[in-house]
Amino acid sequence: MTPIREYIRLLTEKQRRDQKAKRVLYHIGPRPAAPKPLSRPGEFGWRRYWLDQDIESGVFFSPNPFDIAQYHGVDGDVYAYKIPEWVIAKAGGIHRYDHGSEVLISADAWEEAGDEIEFLGKSMSQEALWDKIDS
Repeated sequence: MTPIREYIRLLTEKQRRDQKAKRVLYHIGPRPAAPKPLSRPGEFGWRRYWLDQDIESGVFFSPNPFDIAQYHGVDGDVYAYKIPEWVIAKAGGIHRYDHGSEVLISADAWEEAGDEIEFLGKSMSQEALWDKIDS
């Protein structure tokens, strides 16, 4: 395939992706989402039953940040993102794990998506998150 044809094919594919649906998901942490490696001693990646292999570096999102904070012990501000459905599918979908629904997006999928993942901003502070959970 000539370089021009390949370029046109890539542009067309990107346009099709841009037109596809996106889902609002939330990331909890001290700062906006970015792929990170697992930092527990002796472990080298996140293991989830729905994934074929461990994820060495990734980022977690959830449709329900309250369950994640309450049952997963994750704390921080809540950031909202519009995540393309193809990225969610590539990550294995959204699954229930330990009382909360989550999707683990690998660093590779995160990089491939690039600016297709839309940062919507901080949706609530850490204090507001816990006030809502406590009420």
